[in-house]
Amino acid sequence: MKTTIEISNVKHFISSTSYLKIDRLVIDTMQNILIKTKVNSGLSAFLKLLSGVVSPDEGEILIFGENLNYCSEAKYIEIKKTISYSYQHGVMVSNLTILENLLLTLNFHFKELTYSERVNYIYDFIKSYDINHHLDKRPVDLGFMQKKIFGIIRSCLINPRLLILDEPFQNLETKYCGILESLIERHIAKGNHIILGASLNQEFEFVNQTINYFPFVQQI
Repeated sequence: MKTTIEISNVKHFISSTSYLKIDRLVIDTMQNILIKTKVNSGLSAFLKLLSGVVSPDEGEILIFGENLNYCSEAKYIEIKKTISYSYQHGVMVSNLTILENLLLTLNFHFKELTYSERVNYIYDFIKSYDINHHLDKRPVDLGFMQKKIFGIIRSCLINPRLLILDEPFQNLETKYCGILESLIERHIAKGNHIILGASLNQEFEFVNQTINYFPFVQQI
């Protein structure tokens, strides 16, 4: 399997009046990459394209050598197990508890585990962060930062070879920045890699490549 994400002649509508236009871009996913950008640059849409969460309206994106729109179902599932996108605002299913939200991911990716094994896996994964008391709550009962951290945890649970993080440190207090840094360090220590998109002027020790993302946003 290839280790690159290749974008060619892509056009993707963000709204009825604006769209992303990327002629050519190749990203080496064997690096830990920081994508630095400006606010309102279309970063979230760009990262969703990189992860295969959405498909471009025009052009082609090859993720690890495959176009997810045309590959076999088996290959699609294989690739989706190796790449995970974490939403900027920690999107959760509102009528489920946090534990049930996390289980949705494991139910899809770890069908060989029993229910009890999946629950134990989640508790073991977060045991050092002192946040397990939130698992029985619903998203509406949590603050912004707590939902954001659990959204990132959900993306980390499947141990993806590539983790794509959308503004993960934005508006986080010190406690939650510490949890997030630990999650990233654990992820990289396992031999995995990350792409981190940020509009904040920050530097990160775990990053070994920086891409200054100039907005590809075009107006109609």
